[in-house]
Amino acid sequence: MQITEIEKLAINPHKLSLIILNSSGIERAEKMFFDRLAYRLMKTTDFCKLPLWFTKLLLQSALLWPVQKASATKKLLLFAVIMICCTFIKFGLLVTLTSKSSNIVESAAQIRDITLILQASVKIVFLYYNHKKFQPFINMILNDFWPSNLFDEKSENRLKTFYNAVITMMILNTMFSTAYCITVTVSALLKGEFQMDTIYPFLDYKSSPFYELNVMLQYVSLQYFCHVGIFGADFLFMSICTCVISQYKLLCRALSAFGTDEMMEINEKLRGIGTDQLIGRNYGLHKEYFVRCVNHHRMLLMLTENVNSIFSFMTFLTLTVCTAGVCTGVFTLSSLETITVPMVLIIANYTMGFLTELFVYCIIGNEFYEEALLLPEFIFAGNWNEYANNGMTKDLKFMIHRSQSVSPLHAYGLYNINMDSFAKVLKLSFSVYTFLSTIKNK
Repeated sequence: MQITEIEKLAINPHKLSLIILNSSGIERAEKMFFDRLAYRLMKTTDFCKLPLWFTKLLLQSALLWPVQKASATKKLLLFAVIMICCTFIKFGLLVTLTSKSSNIVESAAQIRDITLILQASVKIVFLYYNHKKFQPFINMILNDFWPSNLFDEKSENRLKTFYNAVITMMILNTMFSTAYCITVTVSALLKGEFQMDTIYPFLDYKSSPFYELNVMLQYVSLQYFCHVGIFGADFLFMSICTCVISQYKLLCRALSAFGTDEMMEINEKLRGIGTDQLIGRNYGLHKEYFVRCVNHHRMLLMLTENVNSIFSFMTFLTLTVCTAGVCTGVFTLSSLETITVPMVLIIANYTMGFLTELFVYCIIGNEFYEEALLLPEFIFAGNWNEYANNGMTKDLKFMIHRSQSVSPLHAYGLYNINMDSFAKVLKLSFSVYTFLSTIKNK
């Protein structure tokens, strides 16, 4: 069977992210339980919208889902309770860190706990104060994005595979975090200690009932606040980007279908999606189809700029904290005087959690930019010469020029979110680890 030019473009062996995302292990990782849960939460089977379900599940529990109907008083009250609890724990951690500042190994272990609570509290603040800015993103995805069944079953299956890959990586990241929280809690309870080493000078915190209350507060902080804050913000960013990537895949396929027999059928499906401003216009079929593609591309570019503008702080924080997390995790593991199974599991899950968080960020950012850059190639693959008049030719050239200057996902323009950044973060983490080891040996 002869492979078409479009299929050659879709199968790009030089893209690391596509090789990973289309691996056979992803299909085996798909679980019917999560499918049913996704369909129930999102009330759709559209794979261009389903990536939001995991984020929705997390954020609804804290009344932080952008389009969730909840009173402002309830949101503010829950936000205040979370902030008070996180501040209380951070105070105890910082007091302990101050008392152990002379011991670099104990300080590194203390920083390990601080990075979790600090990241969770900052991202919860980020979600709370920006939740209104996220509403247009969610509404645009739910109402204006093209459906995954726009083309043939083969194209939809590719989107399904991509969706399954992203959700599997999100679940894997959550599993490492949950395993860390459970291991820390069980190990601390067996020893009669706190999950996180905290000191409160104004409390007799080791006596009842303060001990029990502190244990419960730390467990809730690790399991609930960290998951809602860290993963809620991370997965919101990842799911929005995943939906945009799916739209770029569909847009590439639509542009390559220009002038073919299926163009009329595709155009009929696109009519009525979102706010169709082309209804009533005296466009011919080819002009109408092309204008729809241009408008959709313009929407994706605008969404990309807004995502970079709003999420730059969060991506910068994530890469910084992941660097510190990987470094302190490896350093603590290498500095253990007595190696025990619980401690190895705790540090391994902690380190792998930060690694997978960073990896998912970078792999999605890499895939985002690669898919956007494929657009000119798919435009050239279409049957434009036969149908394009002089006016459309000028518009076509402008679209090709605009699609070649796509802004990648970035953090304040300091660095791009891609696999190169992933390698740089690992290199920096190793350098800091080497520096800490040198100080320790002295």
